[in-house]
Amino acid sequence: MNIIYKTIKTRNRHYVYDRNANRILSIDESDYNKLLEQEKKIDKEFDDNFIRKFQEKGFLLENQLEIIENPLTRYSEHILNHYKEQLILQVTQRCNLRCEYCVYSEKGEYHNRKHSNNDMSVELAEKAINMYLDTSNEAPDRVISFYGGEPLLKIELIKHCVEYVKKKSIEKKVRFAMTTNGTLLTMDIARFLAENNFEVLISLDGSKNEHNEYRKFANGKGSFDTIMNNLRAIRKELPDFFKTIQFNTVLNPKHNYENIKEYFQTDEIVADATLMHTLVEENDSSTNIDFRKEFTRSREYDHFLLLLHMLNHYSFESLNKFVKLKKIMISRKHEQLMTGGYIGKINHPSGPCMPGSRRIFVNVKGNLYPCEKVSENCEQERIGNIDIGLDLEKINNILNIGKLTEDECKKCWAFQYCNMCCNKAEKDNICLFFSSREARLSHCKLARKAAYNDLKEICILKEFGCEFKIEMFM
Repeated sequence: MNIIYKTIKTRNRHYVYDRNANRILSIDESDYNKLLEQEKKIDKEFDDNFIRKFQEKGFLLENQLEIIENPLTRYSEHILNHYKEQLILQVTQRCNLRCEYCVYSEKGEYHNRKHSNNDMSVELAEKAINMYLDTSNEAPDRVISFYGGEPLLKIELIKHCVEYVKKKSIEKKVRFAMTTNGTLLTMDIARFLAENNFEVLISLDGSKNEHNEYRKFANGKGSFDTIMNNLRAIRKELPDFFKTIQFNTVLNPKHNYENIKEYFQTDEIVADATLMHTLVEENDSSTNIDFRKEFTRSREYDHFLLLLHMLNHYSFESLNKFVKLKKIMISRKHEQLMTGGYIGKINHPSGPCMPGSRRIFVNVKGNLYPCEKVSENCEQERIGNIDIGLDLEKINNILNIGKLTEDECKKCWAFQYCNMCCNKAEKDNICLFFSSREARLSHCKLARKAAYNDLKEICILKEFGCEFKIEMFM
């Protein structure tokens, strides 16, 4: 029997995750041991009466998956012509900062991108906006984001784009967003952003000491005081807009994690703001990114407190900001299990989104990419040009990147929880996932470990009385 599943054991209970149905079943120890014994065998041998009790209820059925192909492939042309969700315009590659961990910075530890003096032209921006508005009529929401470099270096172009969109998109509203380092956020610019309901995300890496260590002007001076002065002025003159500003911090292994946590919890400017965070990027770094044990332990303890909160033993308000958004991620995993859904004969591991639909990134030269995270120097991930259009063949190749490891994917129990996006395998401006089975498979162990920990965590939360809105266990 070719049945694909994963046994899960906690301190008190036994479970099996059924890949085909995408469900977790609570089982007794005897059934667990029988399933564990056969788990790694392709042709599993079960007593008919044993397996029938599961299969009669639609679980632990024979594997039906025959072909690795993303179900969206047959609809990709229609989706790309009608369902673009977000346009990201790289209005400039210039920046007034030289952050050492930035993938663009020549002072940094990366070599896949560099700052340049290239700016986006008005003509190119209008072409990109026209393309987006013409191909987003079925999208539930329209968002245009401005990106850099530092986008506020091109504030006049941004103002032009906003007015142009207002004239072109009368029937359907367009939201505007921006990621900025905050150093050029004057009151005049802030008023413009507020009047046009911009969603603003400012990069801020903690208190003055942590922030200034890496986020410096080209002359070497730290940027913290400039940002804070701008924010205080905005808080005074535009308090409602100030409340909408969000922050993103890059956690660096050389920083004191506890100090950064305390800053974002207690500082008068940022304490009430929404905070997102990322870990310093490892791809294309010339040095190893090594997080200290103290950093890892602190992060794990914060996650433990989040789990206590989900069991009603710790208040949400007392959680630090770095883990509050994780609750949404856990809820999404819950939702996946709640909805279930059989794999069928044709499917593809999760991981890649539809390139050019969820996001489309237009750089200063008019080249098109799946998002702002991929390397602009990676030819494999350049999915078109504003003058030529999208390359459907390339897009479908990215969408179906699992074909490279088809045999392994068909057998993998974590098929529906694969997290391997193409940008995770960029090296020297090449996406290794396209050319090397070994590169893709090297990520599989970590992906399976993450999936197992997520599912086990759900089981433990359930055992301790966590109440989910919809029952997901059988």
